[in-house]
Amino acid sequence: MVTAMALDEIETSRGETSRAKLMKASQEILASEGFKGMSTRAVAERAGVALSLVHHHFGGKRGLLIAALDEDLARVGRYQRLLEQATTLSEAWRILIDESRRDMASGTIRAEWETFIVGLGDPELSDRWQKVTAAWRELYTSVLERLLPALDRESPLPPSALAAILVDFFLGAEAELLAAAASGSEAAPEELDLIDRIGQLIAQFEAGEAR
Repeated sequence: MVTAMALDEIETSRGETSRAKLMKASQEILASEGFKGMSTRAVAERAGVALSLVHHHFGGKRGLLIAALDEDLARVGRYQRLLEQATTLSEAWRILIDESRRDMASGTIRAEWETFIVGLGDPELSDRWQKVTAAWRELYTSVLERLLPALDRESPLPPSALAAILVDFFLGAEAELLAAAASGSEAAPEELDLIDRIGQLIAQFEAGEAR
């Protein structure tokens, strides 16, 4: 016999499943077609659920975008767990680059940027966008504060300033790579070369060779 409590648990599970399906579908559409291809109907169809569930869980298209930006905060958490394993700045840089390349290839970064662009005209989305970038700065600052002292060398800038530069660098690099993909051209060689050169510079700094 199914109890009332069991029925509640089943309904809750179904709700969580449909919400997750909708989130996944909206991210996929943002990554492949951009904001212009993201309608509530398209999201529901891709998720294989009723259109009414989009409005039930998110209230509409705008709610989906807000949830997408909240998902970006979860991505920061994923990077944090990986970076906690790094014991040197060089290792941390490799982790950042490897994960960024995976997220670029999967469309995760494009989906993020689509929400950023729309957010420029929406105060609430803009506020969440700022929270995402602030979370990246906090993450990079904590990593630098942990790893820089082990070098026994004075950093040219405080960790918070270096973290802000890193965030701006990645945002700029992502924009460059996304623009190249959108135009059907190859990524600018100097952009990719710069990533490698920064890695080399970090290794030299760790070895005490940077001047």
